[in-house]
Amino acid sequence: MRSWWWVMEKRKQMALVFIIVTMILQFQMKGCVGCVESERMGLLQLKSYLNSLLSPKEDESILDSWSDENPKSDCCNWERVNCSDSIGGHIINLSLGGITFSWNEDQPLGLNLSLLHSFPQLKTFDFSENQFDHLFDPIYVLKNMPKLQELDLSVNKFTDIDERGLVFPPSLQVLDLHDNHLSFTHKGYSKICRLINLRELDLSNNALT
Repeated sequence: MRSWWWVMEKRKQMALVFIIVTMILQFQMKGCVGCVESERMGLLQLKSYLNSLLSPKEDESILDSWSDENPKSDCCNWERVNCSDSIGGHIINLSLGGITFSWNEDQPLGLNLSLLHSFPQLKTFDFSENQFDHLFDPIYVLKNMPKLQELDLSVNKFTDIDERGLVFPPSLQVLDLHDNHLSFTHKGYSKICRLINLRELDLSNNALT
């Protein structure tokens, strides 16, 4: 009888030790798991590009939490960024809607989509309410983003989506282009018609015919 009791107590002790060790390992992992370094650098490049478009008359910078001052800074904790895991992982959401109203109005404002090449797992990209007037994608980045599901470019000044090289990924499910200056050619409509997974499309308040 005593032998059986002793065995059960030993099993309980071993189970308790296992739980404690597991908790310690998880705690240590939280301290070392962060965003992917290439994606962190991609965010810094995107920030640099956007800051270069600000008005020189304004003493302002944007996305201040996106900083390279601390190389160990976890970009999953930066503003307007969400990752695939609460303690790190790939960037899956960038919410850059209405980031500032201090753009340099003396030059065209173009969104360089090639700056998204560092985020292959990106699912949602919001760039609404920024008053940009054109897109360009010199290395066909959107076409090579198979995870992208939601794209919000509403409330800007885009006139068309016929720019050379701009190809929407077939994975796209939500495309919001309302309140722009869009006037599609046949080519523009064709690009949208090829989105076989699209379930939400907003083209309201444009110059469509």
